[in-house]
Amino acid sequence: MGKFSAETVLELMPRTTVLGCVPSMLRTVFAHPPQSGDRLRMVLTGGEGLDRALTETLSARHPGAGVYDLYGLTETGAADFCLGPADAAGTGTIGRPTENVIARLGPAEQAVDADSGELLIRSPYGMLGYLDNPELTQASFTDGFFRTGDLARMRADGYVEIVGRIKEIISRGGNKIAPAEIDLVLSHHPAVAAALCAGVPDPRLGESVHAAVVLKPGAHTDAAELKAWAASRLERFKVPEAIHIVPALPQGPTGKALRSGVAALARATIAGDRT
Repeated sequence: MGKFSAETVLELMPRTTVLGCVPSMLRTVFAHPPQSGDRLRMVLTGGEGLDRALTETLSARHPGAGVYDLYGLTETGAADFCLGPADAAGTGTIGRPTENVIARLGPAEQAVDADSGELLIRSPYGMLGYLDNPELTQASFTDGFFRTGDLARMRADGYVEIVGRIKEIISRGGNKIAPAEIDLVLSHHPAVAAALCAGVPDPRLGESVHAAVVLKPGAHTDAAELKAWAASRLERFKVPEAIHIVPALPQGPTGKALRSGVAALARATIAGDRT
């Protein structure tokens, strides 16, 4: 399939045993009624976080399929971490490093708390450097470890939690906020299928928090209820100033959910309110 199409995936699904995709693609597919017949035995996901709501939907529609959530980079390998079907204890994490991969946390100015830092990876499957760009190569490695640009926490059991991208950290009134934490809280609401947050320029706070939310088919809620849900589970400064209920999350050309698209949506909404 040259280009992702939910209709094509649904047409092929009764004959498919292994499916590889990013979670945003699954959400788009699951917005349609399932086809009869189910031979799916393995689902490989990656590229963005796999939330609990989507995992539950996947298990309900394809109970015989084992789900493997992969974390990797072009520079280090496609599967530096793997969260498999037996890793229920790792829900909300990317799992543990795969064989021969070593991970640790490095310092990061944008760290959101004392336990977080930049995820560093050393892998025998990774690149040696960037072609004809020694300056970028030098800046991308620390003591042989590749700097991923992801903020993370490492749990005592070895599971790693991704807090957010360093460049995506929201600075609201001096507080550093990892948008992925808010995504997770909103996605756990019973009516929510997916959520994505971003920082939007604010003249008073520097940045304010906006969220785009997709509801499950047939579900009903509003921004006020979702704010109350977030307020009961997050520190006050992390609660979104605005929640936009949308039919689908903004996506990039590869099908990944696009956080910058949430910021663009918020700016357009603010501009419309002023006219």
